[in-house]
Amino acid sequence: MPRRETPAEEDFEDFEVEEVDEEDEGSAPGVPKSVEVRCKGCGEETVHKVVSGRVGARRGFTLEATVTCEECGTTHRVVVKEAPEVKIPAIVSRGATSARTSIEIPGDDVVSEGDDFIVDGRAAVVTGIELAGAKRVGSAEASRILTLWLKDFEEVRLRFTVNMGDKTIAKDIVVDPATEVAVGQEFVLGRLRVTVHGIKTTQRLMRRGTAVARDVTRLFARPTQLPESEKARKERNYKRAKALGIPLRPPEETLDKDEERAARSADRRGGRGR
Repeated sequence: MPRRETPAEEDFEDFEVEEVDEEDEGSAPGVPKSVEVRCKGCGEETVHKVVSGRVGARRGFTLEATVTCEECGTTHRVVVKEAPEVKIPAIVSRGATSARTSIEIPGDDVVSEGDDFIVDGRAAVVTGIELAGAKRVGSAEASRILTLWLKDFEEVRLRFTVNMGDKTIAKDIVVDPATEVAVGQEFVLGRLRVTVHGIKTTQRLMRRGTAVARDVTRLFARPTQLPESEKARKERNYKRAKALGIPLRPPEETLDKDEERAARSADRRGGRGR
């Protein structure tokens, strides 16, 4: 967000100032139609419509304008200043490949790991910040940054470790970065249905709760125990009884008898309805 402060009058010297007519309401070249500033009426940061003003671009961007709060309708004067933009070399990882590019942001903006940017038309998140002398930091003013490392997150890969009992297998799927995953949630991985019992994020290992996909480094899961069907239950009981030497009708015959009883019951109900 632009930094707001009151500039000295000399800051406007030699600016190519463009006046904004009230009829145009912010439509003049270089003048934003709206800005987010603190309202003198609401006392909050709100969106304001630019009514009239002037801009300067000699040392960064400066807007001196009359604005109207879209929340309460208060009209007042504001000064918005933005430092000159700096071009920062950037390395963006997309899957198994990386590409060199650059981003332009105001020099006094503070960039931190985890910040989001649109790079070459795609969303990316900052994963590393390098200053002069190959020093790596968690955040820094843009004018001091030598290189930014970013990771594309138009989509992210969820990696699963699935405990199959006698072995462990790895699976993965691609999802939207904003997707929420939860302990207890079921996923279908090809022909395998699994239930998550643990979530490892960049911060901790979770045994309950939810996390956003972009923060997840690994999901731990087990094959989902599906509800047993009536047929499967009878087949299991028949095999168990047979192993113990207990005589039982084969499950196919039992099912036929059950179907006959159900049909007779339906017929009786139908007869009563006539």
